[in-house]
Amino acid sequence: MATVRKVGEYQWEVEVRRKGYPRISKTFAYKDDADAWGREQETTMKNGSWKDPRVQIQVDVVTLRDALIKYAEEESSKKKGEKQELTRLAKWQEHEIARLPITQVSGQHLAKHRDQRRKEGRAENTIRLELALLSRVYEVARKEWGLNDLRNPTKDISMPSGSKERDRRISKDEEVGLFTELNNGCRNLDIPRVVAFALATGMRQSEIIGKASTSTRAASVGLTWENIRLKDSTAFLPDTKSPFGKIKNRTIPLFDPALAIIKDLPRPIDGGAVFDVTQDGLIRAFASACKRAKIVDLHFHDLRHEFTSRLIEQGWGMHEVMSITGHSTAEMLRRYTHIRAGDMVQKMRAMSK
Repeated sequence: MATVRKVGEYQWEVEVRRKGYPRISKTFAYKDDADAWGREQETTMKNGSWKDPRVQIQVDVVTLRDALIKYAEEESSKKKGEKQELTRLAKWQEHEIARLPITQVSGQHLAKHRDQRRKEGRAENTIRLELALLSRVYEVARKEWGLNDLRNPTKDISMPSGSKERDRRISKDEEVGLFTELNNGCRNLDIPRVVAFALATGMRQSEIIGKASTSTRAASVGLTWENIRLKDSTAFLPDTKSPFGKIKNRTIPLFDPALAIIKDLPRPIDGGAVFDVTQDGLIRAFASACKRAKIVDLHFHDLRHEFTSRLIEQGWGMHEVMSITGHSTAEMLRRYTHIRAGDMVQKMRAMSK
């Protein structure tokens, strides 16, 4: 039921109450306008098409920057990649379109941003990740914040393509050169051990040395002595990366090269982390060693590619490899597997003899 009453000399307030709906009110300068608004609310409540006008008012006054800040506070803290996401959100907050009401950001604005980033020489995948984050902000605003009629402007543009598949393999000469420089140039001897361990297990960097904390997640220490079972030659990896956002544990075999590294280390009585290496220290040392060894375009993560490809070359089955590396799908495993054509030729010749 709509009730209209005079409040002040020149204002009329209308209040609408109906069972099953929130109580709403609005003030008008003229009684006729108040009556009309009240009737409109009652009619839409009766026919089931009512939309909360308070939400619409909120949409009109919220800027994109407000939405970015709200998303950072409520959503980013839930993610393992909080640091990277917050960095991208901060850049969007500084963008000129962040001052616009969230409803006024258009596909044209984003197309202009996309094209400008291309002129700056940014990689297609970098631009795609920036726009994909903005898309998530709009989807959360629409689905979680009650902004039901909000249109996602990223749907109106052609999104950049994803990252190209890397097929970088490390040659024997490069491997020798890399470890020569690591052993000669690193004061922390755990750094060359971590690199060798990654090549011998295919483990991710975070699984070996851990990851920094986020707002809601404690820092992880990586591989611990408690999770190594020398008797079985295995290592237990808890809460590893999963594309579906679920906790995923796995146990991997420690082949002889990996076991040799572990057995060469002193094992503390109270356990703890196996390797004492920071992410920043590892990245810097790896890049420096590659530069001195004149190795071009080799990333630490390529060691995981190399390990996976070597398993396939040795004849391991797809499901066996997936259980070791933790790849969730055969397609993801395929992206990480790059068999050398020359090796296949040699294998065929050996089979023909």
